[in-house]
Amino acid sequence: GYRQSFFSMENIRENIIDLPEKAEAFVGESMVWHFIHETNWNEPFLMGLVAFHIFCTSIVLVTLNHMWVQAGLLAAFGGLVLASEYINEYCAQHWRNFVSQQYFDSAGMFVSLFFSLPLLINCAIISGHWLFTATRLMRSIRVARDRQRSKDAAEELHTKKAPLGTSATAAGEPASERKSK
Repeated sequence: GYRQSFFSMENIRENIIDLPEKAEAFVGESMVWHFIHETNWNEPFLMGLVAFHIFCTSIVLVTLNHMWVQAGLLAAFGGLVLASEYINEYCAQHWRNFVSQQYFDSAGMFVSLFFSLPLLINCAIISGHWLFTATRLMRSIRVARDRQRSKDAAEELHTKKAPLGTSATAAGEPASERKSK
């Protein structure tokens, strides 16, 4: 039946033989795959770009506890990502000055993939850290508020305890109010 033919050695052999073609069809000749394989990573410009992103990520990680520095980095990275279209246009016009191949197409694939994406990942790291810090701060505020409430409740309970021979309501009232009653 079906089970025997599906698990037959012939069927398994055909699937294994077809695997590279299936993988190639899945990955395909996508532009991303093409750019990664066709990029000459030994060019000084690309090495500098990689160094720039390593430097940016290092600065982000070192300054995680400095909110104002992180805010400046977030604004700078966001500005660079917003300017990536103009950067791509400039690089497309002057590519011969700093690279040996024309990487800068009209769709901006190279700039998006190798310039903007790492900057956006850094922005996500900053935003994620801020979210984590805000969540931790809200939790500590809630814990402090709960401690204060239980402390206040314990003090209120302690002050309302009446000495022997008096009522609990009279013990919690000032003496002037007890005499007027």
